Formats: sequence, structure tokens, C-alpha cells
Amino acid sequence: MSGHAPAPPDDRVTPVEWAFAPVVSTWFLGQYLLTGQALGLSGRAGAIAVAGYSALVVLTVVVLTSVPAARRRGASGHAVERALRRHEDPGPGLRERADRQAHHAAAFGWGAWLFPVALVCFLAAGVLQRPWPAVVVGGLLMTASTVVATRWLRGRAADARRWLADPPGPPRAAPVAGWGFRWASGRRGGALVAVVVLVVVLVVIALGAGTALLVS
Repeated sequence: MSGHAPAPPDDRVTPVEWAFAPVVSTWFLGQYLLTGQALGLSGRAGAIAVAGYSALVVLTVVVLTSVPAARRRGASGHAVERALRRHEDPGPGLRERADRQAHHAAAFGWGAWLFPVALVCFLAAGVLQRPWPAVVVGGLLMTASTVVATRWLRGRAADARRWLADPPGPPRAAPVAGWGFRWASGRRGGALVAVVVLVVVLVVIALGAGTALLVS
């Protein structure tokens, strides 16, 4: 166990903690341009859904960064995230929560690769069905979002593994994982996702081939 002193209380929301929401919003916008649908909706409904989601993201960030009551309410979660990122003791009452969060982030680190795989699938669908300007702009937005999201998730998983290898603070028992968590995490979870992704890719290819035959 590391002997780092507990981190001082701080209710500020740092950019690293709230910037992921705009990244997801940009992803959905790119998806809509690339495929004509997003958030399970297509056409005008999809555009309204993306605009509504983006407005909600902006409103949430403004509230979290400017309203004192909201900052205080989310202070413990932000403290845990900062402690994991900086590898420092969050103090009594938050250590066990940080342990659980690190355990989860490390076990499901393979989730970072869902963004690149989904990007390839959406690009394949967009190239076959959408106008080139929409494909180029949507593809660039989704690619930028993918790079940022993948790097952030992989960095978070690395921070979590470092935490689990040397938890800051006094000695304590490691969190106990249930059978469902153990089954879905690690290599088995990654293998399950790989199978699902393979099926999705085959479906996208089949739909694209069918569309091309109908057009010709």
C-alpha cells in the first residue's frame, strides 16, 4: 500500500471529467451525417434527437461547473476520479469506492476498442448508402471522437491497473466481484464482444451488398 496523503477536498469539476460528454455528442452527430440515423432514430427525428442530446450535454456541463449545489453533490464522484487519475488517497469514506471503480475500469478495459470497431461498421454502411459530403464530414467527426474516446478509456484502464497494483492509503481488503462481473470482464468479456462485433460486421456487409444489388 502506498503512503500518499489524502487528497484535499475539492468540488471543482476538471475538464477531463466532463469533456467525455461532448465527445459522445460529436460521435452521434457524425453518426447521423454518416448513416442518416442516430440514437435509434432516422431522418428528421434523428436530427432532433442529436440536437436535443447536444443541448442537454451543454446544459449539464454548465450546471456542473457553475452551480455550487450541483458541484457539492457530485464532489465525491469527482474526487474518486481525480484520485484514480493522480494515484492519490481520496481519504476515508472514498477509498473503497475508488477500489471498486478501479476494479471495474481495469476489468472492462477492452471496452475502449468498441469505438474503433463501431466506426469501421458505420463507415462501411455510410460509404454504401450516403452522399460523399455527408460521408466525409460524418467520418471525420466520428474518427476524431473515436481517437479521443479510445485514448481516454485506455488511459483510465491503465490508471485503474496502477491503482490495483498499489492502492494508495492504509491496507484494506480488495473488492469482491460477483460471478457475472467475473464472467463478463477480462478476456471472456472481450471474446464475447469480438463475437458480437463479427456478427454486426457480417450483417453490415450483407446489407450493403443487398443495397448495391438493388441499386444496380
